[in-house]
Amino acid sequence: MKTMSDFSSRASRQHEGWGALRRATKVSAVLAGVLGLVGCSPEQAVEAEPETARGASLGLTQSGSGLLHRYSFDTDGRDSVSGANGALLGGASVVVNGEVTLNGGGGYVSLPIGGTIASLQDATFEAWVKWDSAVGQTWARIFDFNDGVWNKTLFLTPMNGRFDSGPATGTPRFSITTTAMGGEQQATSASGFPVGVLAHVAVTLDSVTGLTRLYVNGGLVAEKASTTLTPASLGTPVNSWLGRSLHPADPFFKGTFSEFRVYGAALSPTRITDSYNAGPDAAMAPSEAYVVTDGRLDVAGVAADTTSVYWVENRPSGLVMKASLSTGSAQVLASGRSHPIAVATDGLYVYWAEAGGSIFKLPVNGGAITLMASGLPAPESLVTDGAFLYFQLRWQQGINGWIYRMPVQGGTPTSLLAEELVGPMTVDGGHLYWMAPGGYIVKALKTGGPTASLWNASLSTTGLASDGQHLYIAENTSPYDILQLPVGGGQWAPAVVVRWGSITRLAVGPSRVVWADSSLGAIMAKGK
Repeated sequence: MKTMSDFSSRASRQHEGWGALRRATKVSAVLAGVLGLVGCSPEQAVEAEPETARGASLGLTQSGSGLLHRYSFDTDGRDSVSGANGALLGGASVVVNGEVTLNGGGGYVSLPIGGTIASLQDATFEAWVKWDSAVGQTWARIFDFNDGVWNKTLFLTPMNGRFDSGPATGTPRFSITTTAMGGEQQATSASGFPVGVLAHVAVTLDSVTGLTRLYVNGGLVAEKASTTLTPASLGTPVNSWLGRSLHPADPFFKGTFSEFRVYGAALSPTRITDSYNAGPDAAMAPSEAYVVTDGRLDVAGVAADTTSVYWVENRPSGLVMKASLSTGSAQVLASGRSHPIAVATDGLYVYWAEAGGSIFKLPVNGGAITLMASGLPAPESLVTDGAFLYFQLRWQQGINGWIYRMPVQGGTPTSLLAEELVGPMTVDGGHLYWMAPGGYIVKALKTGGPTASLWNASLSTTGLASDGQHLYIAENTSPYDILQLPVGGGQWAPAVVVRWGSITRLAVGPSRVVWADSSLGAIMAKGK
């Protein structure tokens, strides 16, 4: 059992992580993804809500550490994250081992990611490359994003050709400018770039700290303080190239690319090292809390699967929403709903309850809405194990709450447990868990039967979620931790040290913990 001394100990800790987490959870006025309608029937077709005003009113900017674009060059220039597929030009070719070969004589890759560049206040550009030779390669480019006339550009070269700013010439340099060469803000390494071997290189730009960092093989090789320019400062680049410079006198890159990625955040040194150690074939899950999407009001429930987060917004003309956990790209799945109050997903369908007493479902990628039940008295705490939906009905037979279930295919709801709930509920492969009066977390077999007290939580618990191994518990009281507890009971441990905010809803997917922060109007996530 958790004791009051446990809470006192937690509450007495200092909020030492404020600055780091604030930088990791900045929300931007320009989302990486564009809101769109997916699979909406005519009555659902509404304009996507403007996000910029609400984001700006918070005084926050975007820093979701999701992966926005990923090019692995397995067979072509395909983007496996966002579908912004690149074109292999000038003799560039993909070989069987998942590399694009650039011949140094005109071969390069053109990427359609100008809109992403224009949206980024913070960013990480990451690549695995093999540079064949330094001979004749001065000012060759690993990447070059530019306006077509060289006034605005950001680029990375493995070998700069001039000692004008930095510790050495003939070494890697990152540069960004909006006023041509005279206004470049640079990070230049003191040592040369590896030749003839696969190397990892990354550039991070953090608009809050003003730090631009250059990494080679997981280690920091250059840092520029007081950087005032961001990728968004360029506007929308005309060209986004791998292996080619805008200057015709500069050589084309000679070597191979195994991987190129763009993130919507300045990844931490630990994340960079982890990514380098994982290698080009493994996309690292976020290890820090980040903003999935912002500007969300009246969030009444969240659910998650492998790739996406789903939520409902409770108002007279409410929304059922979906966003990518990697890119933040948000979609309206259903609009004009009457006070949706809870949501669940099994990865195939999204299910939600409305305050008027109805439960609905639709496919996760949009489509026709199916009415599953109606005339229910205030259904709440909707969860699913993939076979059944479980929900609470208030004021049944003189008891403050009954737990009901019904098949996900539809059918008549049947009573399962006569239990009073005063907080959230969740389910996994074996058990149901819920918050009982007094702040206790209790559990029972999901087929019914006796209940057992699992943990003495608190009346500040606002979210429960289970992945079958751990129960995740959102404590909406300073310091706003999300805790995890073995599903069989035992010692709790912090899963997410939020330290600030207002956690109102919680969900767990296969790879991430997801929650709603009403103080930010944001949907947040963190890798498990």
